[in-house]
Amino acid sequence: MLLRGVLASTVFLATGIYAQVEDEIIAGWAPTKRQSPEGMVTVHAVQVGNAEGSKRFYPDSLKAEPGSMVQFQFHPANHSVAQSTFDSPCSPIGGGTGIRSGFLPVSADATEMPVFTIMINDSSPVWLFCGQKNHCQNGMVMVINPPEAQDKNIEAFRSIAMSGEGGSSGGGSEGADNPTPLPTGGSLPTGGIYPTPGGNGGSGIALPSDGSISSTVSSGRPTPTQTADPFISTGNAAPQQISHAATLSGLVVAAFAIFGL
Repeated sequence: MLLRGVLASTVFLATGIYAQVEDEIIAGWAPTKRQSPEGMVTVHAVQVGNAEGSKRFYPDSLKAEPGSMVQFQFHPANHSVAQSTFDSPCSPIGGGTGIRSGFLPVSADATEMPVFTIMINDSSPVWLFCGQKNHCQNGMVMVINPPEAQDKNIEAFRSIAMSGEGGSSGGGSEGADNPTPLPTGGSLPTGGIYPTPGGNGGSGIALPSDGSISSTVSSGRPTPTQTADPFISTGNAAPQQISHAATLSGLVVAAFAIFGL
């Protein structure tokens, strides 16, 4: 009877430990989407080209609120993203102050996709183009936060680019032989190789703002490559507590079998 009582107590103890561990695991593994809105950052996805080799951004005009991010996802080709001005669509902003991704070549059979991400800190228009030769002149331009004036919308911007006015004839100073290096410093995820997404260009994606996302990045300034995909949790191994609880439960079951309890 004493042994039976001890084993019965062990059963209740194991059950209590397992329940506590299970609660801790659930609390610690809550999906990112359950975080409060105050702890989230909206990420707008922009497709750079497409699988058919299009020389376009999708979407080519979008509204991005201050504090959100824009992620450029590069399809097969050799595109870049560079910042210009409305009057000179195909010439990058000088002085190293504008956005520049450098060239990101992607093969036609690639199963992974380079990305380049920027932080938006205000609502000022950001005019962008692809620096590959003649891509800008073929209309590969876009704008983030376009002005309200109709004479400065994306179609007006593209018209200037395709007319050859206010830009270099070679598609900007980002020549294919001299890609512009990314600036250093900061912790914002801006580049890397991630699985090819299924689409939804321009849609907002909720991203946790704690950890790898910096809230002090200057407007439109890219920062170095990070190796982990910012859209997914990288923790996929079972916590050790699960195996401990399972082992303890197994011992209790074995005791019942041995002693016929």
